Amino acid sequence: MGTRALVAHGGSQSYVETVATELRQLGHRLVVYSPNLGHVAGRLRSTGVDVVDSLADIDAVDVAHVQHVPTALFVRARFPRLPMVYVCHSSALDIEDPPALAIPQVVVVLSELVARRVAASTVAGQAEIVRLRQPIAATFREDGMVPIRDVPRRAVYAGRRSPAFEALLGSVCSQLGVELELIGGKSDPVDDLTPAFMRSDIVFAVGRTLLEAMALGRAGFVLDERGAGGFVTAASYERIEDGAFAAFDPNPMSESSLVDKLRGYDPSIGRVGYELVRTHHNARSHACDLVEIYAAAIEAEPPGDVDPADLLRALGESSERRFQLENTARARAWRAAATEHRLDGALRRVAEVEEDLRASRAGVPGRRFRRLRHLWSRARTRLSRR
Repeated sequence: MGTRALVAHGGSQSYVETVATELRQLGHRLVVYSPNLGHVAGRLRSTGVDVVDSLADIDAVDVAHVQHVPTALFVRARFPRLPMVYVCHSSALDIEDPPALAIPQVVVVLSELVARRVAASTVAGQAEIVRLRQPIAATFREDGMVPIRDVPRRAVYAGRRSPAFEALLGSVCSQLGVELELIGGKSDPVDDLTPAFMRSDIVFAVGRTLLEAMALGRAGFVLDERGAGGFVTAASYERIEDGAFAAFDPNPMSESSLVDKLRGYDPSIGRVGYELVRTHHNARSHACDLVEIYAAAIEAEPPGDVDPADLLRALGESSERRFQLENTARARAWRAAATEHRLDGALRRVAEVEEDLRASRAGVPGRRFRRLRHLWSRARTRLSRR
């Protein structure tokens, strides 16, 4: 298995941990590769998973399961004939797009949103596209599970953090009498969100994080700073799952709109979410599906030689994109400098006006008034000479 980074905990890292654990429990041998190792790599190693940061340390394997463009290309360069299964999580990030140059035999997509993007790409003509759902590691045992309250009293937000968004959400929860806990984000990484979820009635999150909360019987509410998708219910599940459990709302987020959505809370949402995850997102079932996909990739025609012309073209396109990005960054820097220059001038003018106001209150002509009086005096002198 290959992935771009195993440093901080995130969606793709959680996916690797979940799948690696299930494959080992099914009796398969695997090695996880990433050029950027860190905390998550240590977690994997602590469970007995072999983790390396160099492909030179890997010898004979049957199949490659990779995610992220650079990882796929590195693996293909190291193993020119190795069957490859590429897993695509996002339709928004270019680094997730399956690269045709890596010649994957199968591309696994984890939402309809991603499936449409991959189907429209050039890789669709050379690889089989298989639709699976996000796997969630859960025991699905209800022993001791505390149900959510009839009236919500505690909520957790786990995701991207921004002061304005946090203030908005905090105000909304306060209006509804709900105590809000903010966890996670780049500034506050948390390995295990389970204890916080278990204390809550509502969990605000997106993606795999939301599914992990639903697996604990919490009321999952699709929300981050980009928008609000509302509670995941039996009626809304298919639409939200198709969209990769991402926040979407065509209307601007406001306190009133959030309050309206949250008034749809019902304690049955927790039970429904639990059943939806157990039925559709069982990690063991996902791993069994992957084993079948690996076998199909191994049986498929092995990848052919990479055309040097394609490599040169890709290198040229990459160089052009980098040039454009550098120019864009430079232009933005100049615009920022110009804006700062204008701001300095505006601040000076504000200071002059404030000085004039203070002086006028004190009955003393301000600088601008003194200058106007001086100009008027000079004009009168010139007129009198004529």
